[in-house]
Amino acid sequence: LTEWSFIAVTAVLIAARIYLRLKINRKQFAPSDVFICLAWCCSVTMASFDIVFAKIDILRPDVDYALKGFSGPLEKKQKGLKFFWIANFPFYMGFYLCKAAILTFYNQLFPPVLRKRRFVLWAAIVCVFCEWIVTISLSLFYCWPIHTNWSLDPAERCPTSRAYRVLQVGWALHFSGDIIIFILPFLILHELKLDAVVKVGVYCTFGLGIINISFCLTRFLIIQVRLSEDPPSISLVELWCALDTNVCLLMACLPPLRPYLRLIGQSSFFS
Repeated sequence: LTEWSFIAVTAVLIAARIYLRLKINRKQFAPSDVFICLAWCCSVTMASFDIVFAKIDILRPDVDYALKGFSGPLEKKQKGLKFFWIANFPFYMGFYLCKAAILTFYNQLFPPVLRKRRFVLWAAIVCVFCEWIVTISLSLFYCWPIHTNWSLDPAERCPTSRAYRVLQVGWALHFSGDIIIFILPFLILHELKLDAVVKVGVYCTFGLGIINISFCLTRFLIIQVRLSEDPPSISLVELWCALDTNVCLLMACLPPLRPYLRLIGQSSFFS
């Protein structure tokens, strides 16, 4: 329910930014809008996978990340392992589509005259793109052949430790990308000519990125603490992955909505 509530809220925010662009500003659909819509689709896909996991009956606290503790038919266990591996891709794609949406928006925000800052922006874009390539490649090729990810044969099945390693490396790359994206706008905000009230609102909007970073860090720490004791349950992993994904999407929706602050301010002034 929480996951679908996030999806509904982000759908409203995405509709608001598209309405702002097409109807109020009379501009064309931007690449950042395409990226954020695709990220929303990834979030819906993740939520749909959770419904499938619930039907297979693996979202239980006594079933760990490797489905140890699952007492159902072997066919269902193999199906659960296969779907869990497939779910990695919309999970990571959602993160990096959000990053792509924000960086594309920054490309419009950074004035061409600020060449050094635009160079930093393009360096960040290249860095995040490389992080995406590494993350997807690890998920796809770290255990080869691919079917070993869901094989039930202990002799050929991919070790659980490798899956944890992919999770850790994927988190490290995602977290570093979030830090880079969080810092970037503060390089130019002090140079933009904005009203004081609007500027405070803009700072607060971009500053919300700290919430996304906090959720990302909390997810990793909670899973790592459980990993140091016992393998974390799949329900715990899915819960924090869903929260992290949807908070990231929510934060990515907000920056382009900053013109509403100006419209609200003008409305208050005239009234």
